[in-house]
Amino acid sequence: MIRRLFLAAGVAALVAGPLAAQANERDLRELTRAEIETAKKEIVAANMNLTEQESQAFWPLFDQYQTARRANTDRRVALIERYAASYTAMTDAAADSLAKDWIAIEKDRAELAGEWYPKFRKVLPAAKAARFMQIENKLQVLIDYQLAANIPLVPAP
Repeated sequence: MIRRLFLAAGVAALVAGPLAAQANERDLRELTRAEIETAKKEIVAANMNLTEQESQAFWPLFDQYQTARRANTDRRVALIERYAASYTAMTDAAADSLAKDWIAIEKDRAELAGEWYPKFRKVLPAAKAARFMQIENKLQVLIDYQLAANIPLVPAP
């Protein structure tokens, strides 16, 4: 399952690069999103040890949370696409704008987690709610690592 997530994240990184101009970019991005979400759900299910009652309350909330996260993910993809488009002719203004937007996206991602943890806490014991947030974070770190490995640094002046 972890390999599938790495593969899907690797494909996402490729899509966000120079191939983004291709006509099938949106279809490929959606396919990759579906693969990542399926793999993620399998990993969460395998690691949460939910009771039947907890499952009934958790999974609808999980789906709502993933939907809420999509806007942030879409912003990240758009940022990567902007970066790819300006990479060969990066100006100070473009670099500054990209950096500020990245900071705002990361801040919003953390705020979203803070907003949703209490919702998970209402349907799960604290240890399981915290475990979910930890799994969520670990999976995001894996995706971020794949992206970072495939996105070059801003060109030096």
